[in-house]
Amino acid sequence: MTLCIPSLDEELSRPLQEIVEDRKFDKYKDDLWKKELLPKIISRLDLIVEMSKTGEQYGKRPQGVELHKAISDANVKICRHIEETFQNGPPYTILRLAELLLDSGREGYHLINNVEILKYLNSLCKVVLVSSEILDFPPTTFLSEESLENTELIEPFLRGLGKGEKTSVPIETRESKNTEPIKSDSSELRSSDPEFESSDPQTLRESELNGLKRLNISNESVTKRMKGNETETETDDSNGTTSEENDSTRKGNDIDRSEV
Repeated sequence: MTLCIPSLDEELSRPLQEIVEDRKFDKYKDDLWKKELLPKIISRLDLIVEMSKTGEQYGKRPQGVELHKAISDANVKICRHIEETFQNGPPYTILRLAELLLDSGREGYHLINNVEILKYLNSLCKVVLVSSEILDFPPTTFLSEESLENTELIEPFLRGLGKGEKTSVPIETRESKNTEPIKSDSSELRSSDPEFESSDPQTLRESELNGLKRLNISNESVTKRMKGNETETETDDSNGTTSEENDSTRKGNDIDRSEV
């Protein structure tokens, strides 16, 4: 037997449609949830459960499950949790809840039999059985990453304003960030060196000359040390030659004496 679930009441579908289209819930409208959405959502679920009683009691899948009882238990769990936990505001999953309630067929749940109704209520359980309200989080916009770059879209959501209303709060986007290159001033580099503390050209010239003088003195000292090393090497060589000559002289004298 195919079930025929009535379409949504216009008083419920209209605010749900606004939530889905705007991708946000205006938390500053306190009466919207308490007086309109909450009681009408519970009435809608009760209607679906009542219509399911005319459908099949058992199905092939899930096997052995009494569908009437399972559907009723799921509905009681959802409604009780909403009434006890979300009296002041909707759950933070309000966007997904609105999508499921507004058009179940589009979300993949065709309510034509009790098996589909049970799947649908189980999906609602996962969305509703949370503990945090939307008021527990920063302003919720549900915008995509590309939309966050558009200040005309994000400003009204951050202030809880409607479309077309202006706000004076500056919104910083990735494109509006300061991308100017860092400037390096040579005067800052000079200030760290005592040689460049003065910006007088004459003083700078004198500093350069002093640096050249110190470099020349250093080169001269190196040259002197190198010459001193060469002189010591020549002396050692001459001393070695003289000692060799003396040894040969002594050997010649010893030979002459032996002959005599």
